[in-house]
Amino acid sequence: MPLMADISLLTPGCRPRCCDDDCGCHEHEDGKEDKEGKRGKRGHRGHRGHRGHQGPPGPPGFGLLKFSALAAADSEGPPTTSFLADGGTGAPGSRVAPSYPIAVKRRIRNLATNVLGFTVPPGGSILIELLLNGSAVVGFSTSYGTGEGGIKQVSAGPLSVSPGDTVDLRVVTAGLTTLTSNAVPISATLGVE
Repeated sequence: MPLMADISLLTPGCRPRCCDDDCGCHEHEDGKEDKEGKRGKRGHRGHRGHRGHQGPPGPPGFGLLKFSALAAADSEGPPTTSFLADGGTGAPGSRVAPSYPIAVKRRIRNLATNVLGFTVPPGGSILIELLLNGSAVVGFSTSYGTGEGGIKQVSAGPLSVSPGDTVDLRVVTAGLTTLTSNAVPISATLGVE
């Protein structure tokens, strides 16, 4: 197989080079020779243009704060209060507020809740509400009455939160007489921007 240096390109009317690669001559069929000139130096390359100033930072990403647990429920007696934690829908809700701390300044918008596989019996109720620094926030709550269950959502906010603030989701249940386990699986999300 020939090496690249051994390969010659021919144009119409030309024969292979008459001597080694350094002589630079081509011999035509008519017997005349053409001389090839040497390649000149490459010119100076211009600099790249100015990139412009750095713009302001974009908005922070959007996300969700997720809560879920088995909310406490008593078939008799006064309403029962518990708090959704981050243990999952199979973990018992806390009777004491976990008071999740806020790490960075954000805005909370909207609340979606899901009472999983349970329908509120006649006379019963479930109230799920957002607490900021221990106080209920107006507009950030859902309630379930007789025959209700599943997903509910409310459009609320934006609510500004800062480092040092705490958030909780409180669940208050009453009159859930059909319960066999004294707990209701509930999940909830808050939009964060």
